[in-house]
Amino acid sequence: MTNDLVSIVMPAYLAENTLAESVACIQAQTHTHWELLLFIDASPDNSWQMAQQWAAADARIKVFKAKTNRGVVHARNLCLRLAKGHWVAFCDADDFWKADKLAQQLALLKRVAADFCYTSATYYRPDLSWESAPARMPSRLSLQRLLQGNPIGMSTVLLKRSLLQGLYFDKLPDGVVHEDYAFWVKLFKAKSFQTVYLPTPSTRVSIHPQTRSGHKGKAFRSQFYILQKYGELSVLQASLHMVSYLAFAFYKRGPRTWLRQWQ
Repeated sequence: MTNDLVSIVMPAYLAENTLAESVACIQAQTHTHWELLLFIDASPDNSWQMAQQWAAADARIKVFKAKTNRGVVHARNLCLRLAKGHWVAFCDADDFWKADKLAQQLALLKRVAADFCYTSATYYRPDLSWESAPARMPSRLSLQRLLQGNPIGMSTVLLKRSLLQGLYFDKLPDGVVHEDYAFWVKLFKAKSFQTVYLPTPSTRVSIHPQTRSGHKGKAFRSQFYILQKYGELSVLQASLHMVSYLAFAFYKRGPRTWLRQWQ
């Protein structure tokens, strides 16, 4: 059925070591009505050659290549413009889905007539030496709850494409990360819709301090910026919300995962 088509957005840059498994996890989905929009962002590794081979073997995989690296915001926005599905999902090129992710989310979304589904996740180190317990997330979402800390794992989301009409990811200033969080705040401010939470982990998410969001100081500064710019909070209000942000980040992942991220 057309309204079961899921458009999956996957930007990739220097992801050669994990990209094959990420794509394989999508191909292994028990829900098979999907299109993968795989955007190779001028990556100097073998990602483009790999992507071409997958696209030649599987018509559901559509690949695109940038001549110059323009970042994840440009990649996601382009893929959203090209998406044809009734539903949209995101999967980072170093994250891995469980085989029943889409099937479980679609069943839940239809059962409760919701528009947006997010799930728990586990976190892993790139060397595969460790994987966390499932993340603890709130079962209800609102703008006010979102401003207390981001419980929405990018690669866990499945939502109606109609929610995104007129909305795209913003390019943030240099040194500011968490463009996904800024996008969720913008979405929750602009639209009224029903969310639903799936407590079963659907995704294994990579964590390591070398990533843009893995840098502790940059993550803190970015959170404060988004609270002020997108949440429209005063300096005092944003400062108070930072306390909630830190408490939730510690609670969500637990002390062991929190420490592992900075090692």
